[in-house]
Amino acid sequence: VFLQGTLGHVTRAFKLVQCFCALRFIRLVLEADLTWTDSQSFHGFIGVVISINSVLMGLETDINWPGWLWVEHVLLVIYCFEFLASLKRFGWYHISCKNPDLSWNALDFAIVCTSVIDSWLVPFFTLAVQCFQDVDQYGGGGSSDSSFGAAMAVMRMARLMRILRLVKLV
Repeated sequence: VFLQGTLGHVTRAFKLVQCFCALRFIRLVLEADLTWTDSQSFHGFIGVVISINSVLMGLETDINWPGWLWVEHVLLVIYCFEFLASLKRFGWYHISCKNPDLSWNALDFAIVCTSVIDSWLVPFFTLAVQCFQDVDQYGGGGSSDSSFGAAMAVMRMARLMRILRLVKLV
């Protein structure tokens, strides 16, 4: 029993280290030259990713497969990279009122931020709390705010609005 509990803490700590490595990778990307992300081929790639994501969202409702979580993480990494690359390239002009694409950029910003909160930050903080607390299997520590969950479900549905962005890309 002691060894099993210790392995659980080690596994959780290892996951935290992986999260910090991901943050280090993000820092490296932000320091790189990303001018190629403004090319037509990159925008075409993003259009294909959005199309594939839309199809996968439909399949996800019908097919029960544990791999969907990993697919969603990969797509979210692509969307985060696209948004951060644009923000790095154009600065705050990317989301300023002077930008003619403000509505598209604001929509992207809202979808990406809420997806990051739902997919990465909430699980990260839940994991961090579990690492530093002894959470009883049957008692406290497992409750979730249903209104927050409902808001995240609405934002998941708003991801379908990215399909509208394909109109802009075409």
